[in-house]
Amino acid sequence: MRPYIVWSPGYAPLCGGIKVLHRFCKELEEKGQEVYLNTTDQNPIWPIKYADNAKVRELLNRGGIAVYPEIVTGNPFNAKTIVRYVLNQAGLLGGPTDYTQGETIFPFSMVFNKFGLDSSWVLFLPVIETNIFFDKHLPREGKMVYFGKGFRLGDRTRNSVTDGLPNLTSFMQTAESLSEALNKCELVYCYDNITAITEISRLCGCPVVIFPNGEFTREKYSEHEMGWDGLAWGLEEQERAISSMNSDDFMVRYLKLKETFLENLDLFIERTQNA
Repeated sequence: MRPYIVWSPGYAPLCGGIKVLHRFCKELEEKGQEVYLNTTDQNPIWPIKYADNAKVRELLNRGGIAVYPEIVTGNPFNAKTIVRYVLNQAGLLGGPTDYTQGETIFPFSMVFNKFGLDSSWVLFLPVIETNIFFDKHLPREGKMVYFGKGFRLGDRTRNSVTDGLPNLTSFMQTAESLSEALNKCELVYCYDNITAITEISRLCGCPVVIFPNGEFTREKYSEHEMGWDGLAWGLEEQERAISSMNSDDFMVRYLKLKETFLENLDLFIERTQNA
């Protein structure tokens, strides 16, 4: 068995991409694989073996497989076998716009699949805590706005409909405070075109309106695994998003995706161990 060495920033509970990387390691371990992380800053509930530089060299001598997210430039582990777990757009936030020849690529979502791969290569790993983020069926009043990466990418023009609205970020100190805010909110306006906030909000029963910024067409976004229920692509779809918000159905769909991930993870192991 060849070990996996996963590159990740330190754990951040409200950063979706980092959370996926750390949970991905645990899922591999639970499949009986040997897995290491390059950081000791981890979720204490999901502890993974740590690999310092010396350990990385040892693992590479045993045929170690490097797993990098899309934000990593080059091959920092100097591995012969490279796997790229594409968790967002290539080139996002200063990452490379393309990857080195010979890498084996697995998109997190079909939305990020510009590689001509079929759905068996997609590793959409649900990591949102559904015991915290769920619809409590509380009275709802008022709207909020979430900016996220929306003003670092694409169109930076603010829509006047969001003027004066509370910023959702101010409720993100803890998962519990975010859940409470979303359970009392009627609607979230979102400038970030790809963010876990769209799933978190809908799990809590709160519909979302995305302001398109040119990252994706609506057609491409339609490939997202979580679908359009409770989600609008621009203000003109707001009423449809509100009327289609069914938190129970959305929760079922979200949990079902874990089964698909585990099936595709078996294929990931087979494909990478034999690379």
